[in-house]
Amino acid sequence: MWGAFWVGWSVLQILVVTGTMPPIPLGTANHAFAFWFLAIGLVTLSATLVSTAQSILLFVALGCLTAGSGLTAAGFFAGNLGVDQAGGWLFVASALASWLVATAMMAEHAFGRTIIPLGRWSLAANIPGRAASLPVQRPTGMPGVRVGQ
Repeated sequence: MWGAFWVGWSVLQILVVTGTMPPIPLGTANHAFAFWFLAIGLVTLSATLVSTAQSILLFVALGCLTAGSGLTAAGFFAGNLGVDQAGGWLFVASALASWLVATAMMAEHAFGRTIIPLGRWSLAANIPGRAASLPVQRPTGMPGVRVGQ
């Protein structure tokens, strides 16, 4: 959903740059954008709720993204620049939290142990230096493949 958003945003910017469409003035009501952010916020809310099964840090990143979408939608509905700016700051917080989550996940998989705790439900998985999870391995090789083929 966010990928489609960025494609649409790029098309919009191209239309503005080429003069096909006028830019949207800051602080004005725009219900089309409000619904755009409302829809993407609802999809992100689903991911936020489901992320509680994974880790606290992922929940924080997606929660900031959901709240930023909600505030931006409210700002576009009301034509309130201050609310839009608050949503923008939540997008920045979400980007920082997402960067931390991605770095923690990459480090965990690269080193095979926890480097940056993600706030998983298993307390042992949050201790730096310990394995966060056991890799999926089969003692006899891959299913359906004979050893030595």
